[in-house]
Amino acid sequence: MQELEFLQQKLSQLLKRFTALQADNERLGKTVKQQEQIIASQTEKISTLEQELQSKSVIDSAAGTDEVQKQKLKKHLDNVIKEIEKNLEML
Repeated sequence: MQELEFLQQKLSQLLKRFTALQADNERLGKTVKQQEQIIASQTEKISTLEQELQSKSVIDSAAGTDEVQKQKLKKHLDNVIKEIEKNLEML
């Protein structure tokens, strides 16, 4: 009889742990989806900024280069890339 009670206690503990792990898994799944959305958004931003940079490079080549503007844009792109890398590391 004691063995049966012992087994019931163990089963109860395992069920509680299983339920807790399911909740954690669901929470982590939501976090992953959020991070994936952030990454997708930032990837789009990078693509847009790269296109802008390319366009500005062509314009600067035709009209003379403005180094200050190039440096500002390069710094901005570097910051966006760092932010995306940070989000990737969090995954």
